[in-house]
Amino acid sequence: MTRRILASFLAVLVAVITAITLPLGLIVTGQQRRDFVDSARTAARGVAGLAEEQLDDRASIAALPGLLSRAVRDADAVVVLDRAGTVVATAGRPLPAAVVPAVRDGQPVPAQDGEVVVTARVGDGRASVGTIILARNSASLHDRARALWLALGAAALLALVVGAAVGWSLGRWIARPLRSLHAAARSIGAGQSHARADEGSGPADVREVAHAFNEMADRVGALLQNQRGMTAEVSHQLRTPLSALRLRLELLAEDVTGDARVEATAMLTEVDRLARLVDGLLAIARAEATEYAPVSTDLVTSVSERLRAWEPVAAERDVSLDLHAAESGVLAALTPGHLEQVLDNLLANALDAVPFGGRVTVTVARVGPRPMLRVDDTGPGMSAAQRARAFDAYATDRGGRGGTGLGLAIVGRLVATDHGSACLLQGPEGGTRAEIVMQPG
Repeated sequence: MTRRILASFLAVLVAVITAITLPLGLIVTGQQRRDFVDSARTAARGVAGLAEEQLDDRASIAALPGLLSRAVRDADAVVVLDRAGTVVATAGRPLPAAVVPAVRDGQPVPAQDGEVVVTARVGDGRASVGTIILARNSASLHDRARALWLALGAAALLALVVGAAVGWSLGRWIARPLRSLHAAARSIGAGQSHARADEGSGPADVREVAHAFNEMADRVGALLQNQRGMTAEVSHQLRTPLSALRLRLELLAEDVTGDARVEATAMLTEVDRLARLVDGLLAIARAEATEYAPVSTDLVTSVSERLRAWEPVAAERDVSLDLHAAESGVLAALTPGHLEQVLDNLLANALDAVPFGGRVTVTVARVGPRPMLRVDDTGPGMSAAQRARAFDAYATDRGGRGGTGLGLAIVGRLVATDHGSACLLQGPEGGTRAEIVMQPG
């Protein structure tokens, strides 16, 4: 935005400078030329006054060259014609050859490069006794014009430099609060709820927008905080009665037989599902309240530790649990504890999906400069519609077979908090592939 403001400011400044300097230069150089020509005509008239007495036969013509040499400048060329058009005296350097015939014949004097040619009649106004031709070198006129254009160009360049500095400062003054507003919006979207826009700089309208944005962020933050707090509190309060209910059902199941025991066992299963659901809600509330606090994490080392923790579960189900790491030292910027929760949920889902004798493969690699974690299973896989909704809360493909639909929702929130991305794909062996791309650490 700063560059656009600067470009617009400079475009207007260039137009204004051009509109001022170009006419000014033309007017001044035109006036200089008129003054130069007037000066030459005045000199020609002075020479005509000196030659008048010699040309009307009242004095000797022989003295005229001496008078002319004292009267004219060194760079001038002067020719005196008598009444018949005969050259009777000259002074200074020679005139261009085409000038005298043109004056003698009463024709316009041809343009001479670097010369200003003027004529003056010799006489008292009633009768002409001769003509004075004076040619003056216009190099000094061109030098003054060149100096004028150089001065105007330097002034225009200086104005552009000053204008560029002013435009850059103006652009930054306007754009700074907008950049702050943009950064605050992105930070809040990434989970940093404390981020706010700068209200203390920039134009008044932009400061008002920043103030309104901050007020909105405060209200939304307060509402979300209340919602998270209520969810966490409700989940926490439900855990105790659920634990008590489970204990009582276990005691009841031990004291009854037959259909009553089957029913008590089914009730215990349902209580376990409710307990997992409450734990999931509590985990989501904690994940949403977590702010991005990245720490450089070695993915291979961390994943290896979690796989060792899950190996007994995999072995119990006769599932092969493998790690493929194309390279070591793959570092990711992750909030402490997030990778473990993400892996636990992905591995739990994968182990639940694969049949006995199946395989779960965890891969650590890079996608360009970004680290990537991939979990493939050899289960039945998911449809495209199921994969598209998998990261929504309560979305499950288990049809009431124990899933809460919160595991992948927790994964999605934790990954988003760490500025990463998560998606589900169809695995190469027909199962499901979970792919997490993270920020480099």
